[in-house]
Amino acid sequence: MSGGNNPCSATQLPANMLEFQWVTIGNSGSSEEDPNCGDYHGADEWFSFAAPSGGDVAIQLLEGSITDAAFALYSGSCNDLEEIKCVDDYLCG
Repeated sequence: MSGGNNPCSATQLPANMLEFQWVTIGNSGSSEEDPNCGDYHGADEWFSFAAPSGGDVAIQLLEGSITDAAFALYSGSCNDLEEIKCVDDYLCG
């Protein structure tokens, strides 16, 4: 499953999703500015979801072939995104 490097074609994650099994990252970078953390190397993978009404969301990065992962959370429409959080080395390996 791959959302690609375009926020407007991001893979929609189901509201009841408990675990996403894998991501293949090998795309080129998107037109978005680089995230504020991590050691970005130009490959983007975009996913979208609707946050629950309470606003609490838990994201875990589990050990795999990516050993120094980072992720950024954005808010807004796909053409007008605002970075709201960037996390580096959170529960990864």
